[in-house]
Amino acid sequence: MGVDSATDGAVGAATGRSPGGHVTLRVRLTAWVVAVNTLIIWTTGTVFWLYQKWSIDESINDRRITRARLIAAQLRPFTPDGLTDRLGGVSSELSRQFLGDELLIQVRDSRGMVVASSSPARFEPEQIGLWRVLETGVPAVTVLPRGLWDGGSEGPRHDPPARVVVVPMASEDGRWYALVFGVSDGFAREQMRIFRGVLLVMFFVGPVAAAVSGWFIAGLAVAPFERLRRLVSRLKPESSSTSLQDDSLGNSAEVVRLARELDSARARVAERFAAQERFLSNVSHELKTPISVMLIEAQTIDRAGLSPAGERFVESVEDEMSRLGRLIESFLTLSRIQDGKGLARFRAYAVNDLIMDGVDDCAMMAEQHRVRLVPELLADDRWLDASVSGEPELLRTMLDNLIRNALRFSPEEGRVTVRASITPEEQGKGCTASIAVEDEGPGIPPHLIGTIFDRFAQASNQPRHGRGHGLGLTIAMGIAELHRGSIAVASRAPHGCVFTVTLPARSADASSPDVGERDGITDGDHGDHDAGGA
Repeated sequence: MGVDSATDGAVGAATGRSPGGHVTLRVRLTAWVVAVNTLIIWTTGTVFWLYQKWSIDESINDRRITRARLIAAQLRPFTPDGLTDRLGGVSSELSRQFLGDELLIQVRDSRGMVVASSSPARFEPEQIGLWRVLETGVPAVTVLPRGLWDGGSEGPRHDPPARVVVVPMASEDGRWYALVFGVSDGFAREQMRIFRGVLLVMFFVGPVAAAVSGWFIAGLAVAPFERLRRLVSRLKPESSSTSLQDDSLGNSAEVVRLARELDSARARVAERFAAQERFLSNVSHELKTPISVMLIEAQTIDRAGLSPAGERFVESVEDEMSRLGRLIESFLTLSRIQDGKGLARFRAYAVNDLIMDGVDDCAMMAEQHRVRLVPELLADDRWLDASVSGEPELLRTMLDNLIRNALRFSPEEGRVTVRASITPEEQGKGCTASIAVEDEGPGIPPHLIGTIFDRFAQASNQPRHGRGHGLGLTIAMGIAELHRGSIAVASRAPHGCVFTVTLPARSADASSPDVGERDGITDGDHGDHDAGGA
């Protein structure tokens, strides 16, 4: 079924991204937190790694040089002949201190030849800076990447790297020698391996932790904006007087300023809208009297002496004045509903009576359009006399508008079904009455579903019997909401659609207070509520 209160504008579907495909503020804030924290962690970790490596190297070098000098002091005075035995004793003592590390002590002469050695080892003097130490007298520290025993060559063995210290020492005969003290670099390498593992864990865990914390923090930051967005999204012309100032928005200065500006804009729009409504209501009242006068004159004029053209003119005037009168009455009804003046007092209205009254009111229109109008009443004994509370004239206007809308879009020989049902009380909630108006028209295009209750909106290019004013569904929705109910629509295009009115209901034996008094609604001028069709 096409609908009289729908527009051709497309309604965007809700997606996980913001309208237009833009990344949300929360995602951007999280990405910034992750990027900044990752940069800080990686930069700090790299700098700390370099410093720690330099610090360990310097510390170990200083200790190795001090140890080599102590060894040299222990070996003096010495003679080359008895040096080997003394080296063996010193090496045994040091092996207990450097448990698990490879150890080497050598004494070399000025030609680089080995005078004495605690263990066989093979590396060239140039590899350990021997000549520079003998020339300058300054100790040298060298790290051999392939260990002590293969001398850094690409041999078959793959010993761990070793740190070799060379210090000058003098013998009893006044000749200069070089003490070579080498220890495998296992301790330093193990420390750096542990530290490297910690850094790698930080490099991978840090961004993940930053993402989790950033998402949480960003959620807290954007939550007030999301609540403000929901408040704004619920604004409608009829609720434009609702303030956007809300304690749930928090006390953030930026959010408070934004809410204040939006509330100021809302107040300006509400003021203009109220002025427009007052103008429309005043104009409608002013037009109602002359239209009624012209309609009465057209209906009572003596047509006996009129020519065929004159008679057609009078009939045209009568039809147009009737149509214009119905439009004005729709304006007035809508204005009363929005002003809250449409209800004098709630009264019990049987659901079955409401449906039959609506069917009777629209029977002539159904006959004109050759559409079958089928009521399906409540038949269960428990709910046979179930009723809704409200203003009968307004409730009839609501149902009439829905039925007329369905008839207008139904094909000839089609059927419009008005079906009643009751939902029993559940979990402390009162029972509800549902009245479904179902037709066999072309249905509602998906992009029009969101706008069918807008005023003056009408579907284009939809087959229909005549045209309404685009106010029928708007009035029906306003009446339903005024009675604490709602209207839902479900399209089954291209095989029709269903409008379902849901209202609070009560069984025949249930007591009901005067709801109008309870809701603060007092007697007032409610006038003629017939909206004159959808």
